[in-house]
Amino acid sequence: MKATDYYIWNRRGAQILISSLIVILVCSAALTVGPAQGERPLPEFNNLKENTGKFIKYYYNIQLTASEQTILEKALSEIPAPCCSDHTALTC
Repeated sequence: MKATDYYIWNRRGAQILISSLIVILVCSAALTVGPAQGERPLPEFNNLKENTGKFIKYYYNIQLTASEQTILEKALSEIPAPCCSDHTALTC
């Protein structure tokens, strides 16, 4: 190995190391920042009676596309219902 080869590898290795550190710093900074301005926070259960009604309204107001509806039905038809194993979660 020539001295120039070592210099090129050292330079390339340093570039890779610095690039990796920058990516790690940017990712960790993005994780520590809260929701972007304009984004709504996820709903939380604070008052059970009030929130239950709100989430039921969400359920009935969300319109799925045909492909989304197919995915939902396939996923829920494979899960047993929490109340009884004779039915699927799709029927609840």
